[in-house]
Amino acid sequence: MRRFSLGVVAAAVLTGQLYASSISCSFNGGASTSSCYGTGVSFASNDSLNFLSAFGSAQTSASNPDNVMTRGQLNAFTNNNLGVSVTLGGGGTTMPGGLVEPAAGTAYITRADNTQYVWASSVASWDGPGDPGITPSFIHYAGQFAAPTQEMGLNEGSGGWGAALLGPTASNGSAAAAPLVFTFNVPIAGVGFNISTVSASTSFTNTNFRAEIDAYNGNTFVGSYFLIANGLGGYCSSLLNFQLDPTACNDAPFIGFATGTNSITKITIDAIDSTGNFGFFLANMVIQEDFPSGIQTPEPAVLVLTGGGLALLGLWERKRRKSRG
Repeated sequence: MRRFSLGVVAAAVLTGQLYASSISCSFNGGASTSSCYGTGVSFASNDSLNFLSAFGSAQTSASNPDNVMTRGQLNAFTNNNLGVSVTLGGGGTTMPGGLVEPAAGTAYITRADNTQYVWASSVASWDGPGDPGITPSFIHYAGQFAAPTQEMGLNEGSGGWGAALLGPTASNGSAAAAPLVFTFNVPIAGVGFNISTVSASTSFTNTNFRAEIDAYNGNTFVGSYFLIANGLGGYCSSLLNFQLDPTACNDAPFIGFATGTNSITKITIDAIDSTGNFGFFLANMVIQEDFPSGIQTPEPAVLVLTGGGLALLGLWERKRRKSRG
């Protein structure tokens, strides 16, 4: 029997936060088994996809997004050259695990960076992205992911604008109700992300939410997981006060789907918060690529030993024949 497993793990242990958080998960996959992982347990992976290097900057130019929004399809390759495409799901249906998707309006696949303010060295203060002559303009959201906390004028590539995010949004970068669909050019064994919801107002901080990930092999449904995360969605309250140095929440929970074989060719993911608001961002995509049918390529050292052993057997056989002659 194949064993499916979900990784649900907070990105970091909560320290000094004034709200409680918890995570639970469930499985919908017939007779297969499931398990949930706790804080500090890693999702097994041997490949990854960085949304910044894969899909471009969240920076905007002349009030128009620069290579960060599309209503069509985004394509990229992972570190191991696995092909990944991202599209928007249609909505208006119930996902296999039970999350009801609203009918999707006009939505975009959007790159954003996780912060509310950036350090403006020219005036030695925290400032909003896009203020004239001080900081660059970029699509951003002050969520539960990693964010800049030091009084240094850093660039996007160094992580100075926060975690590189990907999610469905409206044309102005606000939350949109649409699932994301990831398709892989070859079957994989597992995939996961950090996930958190997008609140419609800064008054909704550290909210509860539910997320679902569905896995498919071609058009065949493999299974669903959903997680219930308390206090880990919406705005990160400690990023919203520009008069203080920000403190990143950095606790967006991890959601993933893994199988014992290379059987995943597509996943669909969506989330809704406790206020009924759809919209989410993902970060830190990791992938498990296993060798087909459990056959692994021998290590180079093993190949050397094997070749050396064959050579020794050949020498021994020649000596044996000479001694007989």
